[in-house]
Amino acid sequence: IVIHGRAKKHVYLKIVDDQVEIKDASHLWGKDINDATDALRSTVNGNSSVLCIGPAGENQVKIAMALIDKCSTLGRSNGGNLGSKNLKAILIQGNKGIKLHKEKKFLEVVEKLKDSALKDPLRDKWLESGLYFVFSTWLKAGFFIHENQTRIYPVEKGEKIFGMQHFLKAKDSLLGCPSCLTPDKFVCRIAEGASSKPCFVSTSLDPAMLFGLKCGIENFEQALHLHDIANRLGLDELTFGVIFDFCHDLLKRGIITRDDTQGEELKKDFETVKRLLEITAARKGFGEGLAEGWMGALKRLNKSGTGVPPVIEEEAYHIKGTEPDFDARVSLGVETFGAVTNPRGAHDMPVGGLTIARGRNVDFFKKVTSRMGFSPQLQERIFTNTGFDLGKLTANYENWGILLNCLGICFRMQSSRLYDMQSCADLYSSATGIETTGQELTQACDRAFNIY
Repeated sequence: IVIHGRAKKHVYLKIVDDQVEIKDASHLWGKDINDATDALRSTVNGNSSVLCIGPAGENQVKIAMALIDKCSTLGRSNGGNLGSKNLKAILIQGNKGIKLHKEKKFLEVVEKLKDSALKDPLRDKWLESGLYFVFSTWLKAGFFIHENQTRIYPVEKGEKIFGMQHFLKAKDSLLGCPSCLTPDKFVCRIAEGASSKPCFVSTSLDPAMLFGLKCGIENFEQALHLHDIANRLGLDELTFGVIFDFCHDLLKRGIITRDDTQGEELKKDFETVKRLLEITAARKGFGEGLAEGWMGALKRLNKSGTGVPPVIEEEAYHIKGTEPDFDARVSLGVETFGAVTNPRGAHDMPVGGLTIARGRNVDFFKKVTSRMGFSPQLQERIFTNTGFDLGKLTANYENWGILLNCLGICFRMQSSRLYDMQSCADLYSSATGIETTGQELTQACDRAFNIY
């Protein structure tokens, strides 16, 4: 689907099988993502899927997101794009099924993937807590840095406030994408008066990592509540949390003043962060600067008329306007190096969590990369007895990530580890009737990344 231009009024796109309609969305405009999604689902019988923006997207906030079924993201900046088109949502329902060129062959591969997934020794951990099960490991490794990337978060404090026990207490049920063999999204419950309400969590680490560690909210349930507010508004909590931490640090050090923050104190407490989320989504006051993301926020702060030293680019922790997930000073692996060199800015895709886990030896990497199409000759150029060539590993690993993206296969490790070049080639060939090999897919992905 390619959507051109801009509607003259607020609309949503409704697609039921072959029937496509542009419908009035005036009654949905201003609603949060959860309420608008529920309203749209009520208009059709049976299962449906909804891509929707919240108030942040409507106001064309540059760090606004569109959420799929209240949880999954369509990238980290699409919300404002849809808002600029006056397009609140896309509602889709399909009832015709999918026709495969060689269904028997396709399902044979699927059965092997399914069997491998069910035997995964870590599967129970993914189902129990998703990525949260690495929280303690990453905390002890010093991967969590806060106060504008100047301090490693204290281990004992992190375990006490954000340990696994808090997530398990809030967790209500498991949630997964269609056809996922090891789902790791969750519905949590957060208190609301005498009752509770559902909170959808795509990456279980994010509420604690962003609102807890970065924004200084020393209460897991409050961090989860702020995550829910960000989701409903359609705001990217990753960028918001890091920019807030950055501005808080500058204000504390006197590099900027409350004149620059338009009177905002930038306290690291629940009410302050909640207010900033709301005014960012509405583009009001200091929120107007936060709404512009890194580059817009820096530009506004640099125009200070207070006489204080100007904010310099070196103070800000971003690459091309996006903050890396990890800091190279404590974690120089493919995740960080791929983000540093990414044409798109500091995204860890199309590489992922291959080297972030400590204690993996060279034999592990050789086994994993052989599935990604690394030939023995290539492995010899990359791996030594004690380590690996980071640049060569990253460059070739990017091709694997591009392949998964092109085929619509989840990159999260519990999913991507099930596949290899041959199974990808078999799935592609049997689904489409276009015969290909793993080597040809690798070459295609190399070209794709060069164009990218």
